[in-house]
Amino acid sequence: MKSKVVKRETLLMFFDFANLLIVLLNFLLIFLTSKFGVLNILLYAASVLMFTLTRHSVTEGLLFAIFYPFSTILLVKTKEAEIEDYFSVPIPEEKEVKFEDSIINSLPIKALLVVGSVNEKKLIAKNLVKFIIHGIRIEENMKYLKTLLRDPHLDVVLYASQAMEDIENYFEEKIARLRNTRSLEFCLSLYYYLRTGIPKGLLKQRLEDILLNNLNSCPKTWQYYEMMFYLTKDEEYLLTGYKKFGYLWMLRRYILEKINNGEYEIVRELIKNCRDLSRKDLREFLGENG
Repeated sequence: MKSKVVKRETLLMFFDFANLLIVLLNFLLIFLTSKFGVLNILLYAASVLMFTLTRHSVTEGLLFAIFYPFSTILLVKTKEAEIEDYFSVPIPEEKEVKFEDSIINSLPIKALLVVGSVNEKKLIAKNLVKFIIHGIRIEENMKYLKTLLRDPHLDVVLYASQAMEDIENYFEEKIARLRNTRSLEFCLSLYYYLRTGIPKGLLKQRLEDILLNNLNSCPKTWQYYEMMFYLTKDEEYLLTGYKKFGYLWMLRRYILEKINNGEYEIVRELIKNCRDLSRKDLREFLGENG
């Protein structure tokens, strides 16, 4: 991944240098001929087009064209402030659960994926890594990350690619470190990794077998019943988990699975038994499904 980034950065520097030469050549021709002819127009158009393509932004290309030739300064990067910070993809070292307030308290992620700025999308990619490795809405957040991989801006794509690599590396390293513990943490790491959709084919099947074997020695927490449902697709684990721990999301998921399977009689019977729920729980149950 790093070698690809270096190659792309080198290629960008080459095009910027070539573009700078085109601008200087255009200046030289204007100075020698004292006029702005067809060749000057062609060189101007080539310079603007090259800048737009390398930046993957029509807006930036338009600004470059409007302020030409003063916009030539955009072709020169400085150590103090790099324009757009292209191809600078930091690899996060720490995995602490620290979420950026600017993302959590701002527009929904779905909206930012469409109308967000480049920096906002980069921040989303960094936060999605933290959400996913801690088991927060894994499938949903993986969809957001894959959306960023198709972003028209190359810088965002690089951040999203690095995020995918960070997720894979995190789980592989953690699973390898905990493989002999047979602990709940080890099982959850396998479970979260499987839910990312990254493991495929034989690797996925092998990890599922390891998880199933290790669950026998894990304590019967609510996560146990969730993982057993994931592996066996047996909805009764959800109902058992709900009865033992009282988590309404387990009951909701159980009912939805029964509806999907066409087992309406069981659903009707279960709804009748909803009277056993407290009024507060029933309002919560109905409200979150309305």
